Amino acid sequence: MVSGCSLQSDPKKLKTLEIPEEMKKREVGLIYIVTTRPKLGTLLLDKCIDCGVPTGPLLGKLKNNIPVTLPDGRVVDPKDVRSPDDPGRTFWVVECPGFEYLDSFCSVSSSLCDTFLQKPEEEPSVIVHFTPMDIVNEERYRNWIKRFPDAVVHLFLNEEVPCSGAIDVHRLQTKLNLLDSRLFPALNESYPIVNEMERDYEYMKIASDVAAQNAYFGYPGVRFRLRARRNEPILGLDRQSSFLLKHQEYIDEVTAFPDAVNLIEGTKEKIREMRSCDALKNNEYPEIVFAGTGSAIPNKSRNTSGILVTKSENSRILMDCGEGTLGQIARFFGAKNHVEGKNVWDVLRELDAIYVSHLHADHHIGLVGLLRARKRAFDKSLGGGEIFKPVMLLAPVGLKWWLNWFSDVFEDIRPSFVFFDNRDLMREESGTLRAPDCVESLKRALDLEELETCFVPHCLHAFGFRFRPRGGRSLVYSGDCRPSDNLVKLGDSCDILIHEATVEDDLAEDAEMKRHCTASEAFHVAKRMKAKHIMFTHFSQRYKIPVLSEEVAARVGIAFDNMRVTPKDFGVLPQLYHPLKAMFAEHMENMEIKTGKYVKRRLAAAAQPIREEVQ
Repeated sequence: MVSGCSLQSDPKKLKTLEIPEEMKKREVGLIYIVTTRPKLGTLLLDKCIDCGVPTGPLLGKLKNNIPVTLPDGRVVDPKDVRSPDDPGRTFWVVECPGFEYLDSFCSVSSSLCDTFLQKPEEEPSVIVHFTPMDIVNEERYRNWIKRFPDAVVHLFLNEEVPCSGAIDVHRLQTKLNLLDSRLFPALNESYPIVNEMERDYEYMKIASDVAAQNAYFGYPGVRFRLRARRNEPILGLDRQSSFLLKHQEYIDEVTAFPDAVNLIEGTKEKIREMRSCDALKNNEYPEIVFAGTGSAIPNKSRNTSGILVTKSENSRILMDCGEGTLGQIARFFGAKNHVEGKNVWDVLRELDAIYVSHLHADHHIGLVGLLRARKRAFDKSLGGGEIFKPVMLLAPVGLKWWLNWFSDVFEDIRPSFVFFDNRDLMREESGTLRAPDCVESLKRALDLEELETCFVPHCLHAFGFRFRPRGGRSLVYSGDCRPSDNLVKLGDSCDILIHEATVEDDLAEDAEMKRHCTASEAFHVAKRMKAKHIMFTHFSQRYKIPVLSEEVAARVGIAFDNMRVTPKDFGVLPQLYHPLKAMFAEHMENMEIKTGKYVKRRLAAAAQPIREEVQ
């Protein structure tokens, strides 16, 4: 069933098709028809002066569309000194979410066409389609599109739009790619790289046959102007504000600093030598892709927590799922065929388990969108005969309650996962597993030799996590926490430790208050744990790179969004810190100044009560 609604300036013309009661908890198709109000032309003062109209009440009459007679007897008509009236324009917004809605959508939309396409002035200037492209390419949908005049522009906003608008993500990746193209590969999004002043829209055109001459993808930043403005006379598509990649500009921002260039070139040569060693060969798994390395909320270049671990060729585990995780995975792997053979849909189908460390939103709020996209990935592969399998969700029990509530109120996503309480993966104080049967069944299902969690000090039900693929390397993930004896015990002699390092050492009081770790605290945990390789993540969004002591920088790797790390890379990661500092030297200097001022304010505030007590 599809709901159709027309919103016009005349309330008497409001048309609504009611949604049946049985559809209220289900997805629906929608058609909105919107007509803007008529707009009177504006008074053009320069033309009034040319016509000799004096200042005063005559200008008010002309503004109100009333002819006036000048003192010399000449009559000035309002149309001579005003911009043209705008009668109001119409646009449609439509969505047919699935094939099961298509018959109803076509029936309702055809009826609306019969009503609203009788007069040329009621024809839409643009139709915005949220409909998926596989439905758009279906004959019934294309036949409906054919009913509209050729001049109507069709804008498609769906999963096939080849870019997401995250320019600063590409800016940062382009710079990091200069340092190492293996760790920081080019992202798989198709952005226009064109001259800003060109008026060419060919890159936006849709290649598939959608039965419309003016069919375009809705690229981020592109506008459709329904009304012209005095200083912006463009009507229709306008890409003056569209997002364009400027690779050379981003590269020039780095090469403008000779010290950074020299350090980068020297580091690249050192990395080439290290990678040529025989000891580093044949170490492909686990492959770790960081989908988010920032804390709290996303900024323009760092997403919130998400770490995708490929443990074998066709099996993956996601650790935490902040709000932009799905988008980052899509940018990294691409929506179409990837040069390395896997796109985002393949990756989602190969995702066997999702682990959530605790219930703060920056670690799980992207879960619903990712579960829905994973179901869509299996739907897209039905031609290949791949049967849907629910993902194993390892999380605090509170997340299950939240997902049940979401399913009851909005959309039932419970069939998309099998839930396991993180507490059932812990050991009792005696050292025995709390739920050994549960752990063993998960280990068999995920082909793991080790699987275990522990409580860590952060919020209620915050966990650390350890797993080891069969015949592979052990990986420990701290989630968010203060330095933890439980985690040290859990991670004893692990191969890989991924630990949060939210703030720099000078802000140790902030770290303690917010129950996070400084870089030195995280490094001390790693030393006590005897971790072989260390990576820091979950940085405060104030940092482009964290501030590390020389001792720490010589042993750890710093995680960036869209960074890909395999065991053969761990030896080279500490080599990156100094060229990264040079690359972002201006930012580092500003951060040192800001941190110094902040610490002084904190010390002054702490000293104030002491002075008052002495007095």
